[in-house]
Amino acid sequence: MSTAVLTNRLELSSVADSALKAATRFWFGVTVIGQLMFAFAVASFFGVTALRGDFHGWSRFISRGYVSGDTMGNFAVVLHVGSAVVIMLAGAVQLIPGIRNRFPVFHRWNGRIYMLMAVSLSIAGLYCSARLWRCVTLWLATSKPIAGGRFACSLWRAPRGSFG
Repeated sequence: MSTAVLTNRLELSSVADSALKAATRFWFGVTVIGQLMFAFAVASFFGVTALRGDFHGWSRFISRGYVSGDTMGNFAVVLHVGSAVVIMLAGAVQLIPGIRNRFPVFHRWNGRIYMLMAVSLSIAGLYCSARLWRCVTLWLATSKPIAGGRFACSLWRAPRGSFG
């Protein structure tokens, strides 16, 4: 005859698995909520100011956000902000396991859109940074009395061989 013994002890691995699953769900919830809040904040502010025609309001949160007559720079800002909203929304959807498992074709296309927007956001962000750097450099070049201004300008001009 054999005897079965029941114990009420928890296995250490089951406790670790439960803790890991709980931590993963918490991280997932915080991440998705944060992405959606950021997407809503960016889309609502920039969208509402654009609908009102108050493009100069963008400069409150972005250095040189809107500059009259700078079509390429303004397009870069719109592309950068618009891509950020799409990335936040697409990224939140990419993280949902149910969508990934049930709709793999949608998941792949959403990932492609995510990657396209990531590249466009990066290029537009680099253009905006270069535009801002030119503005700072011109400011330093015209403000000779500032102690570090002349030195910074010489660093900018040195590779071009023009010292002035």
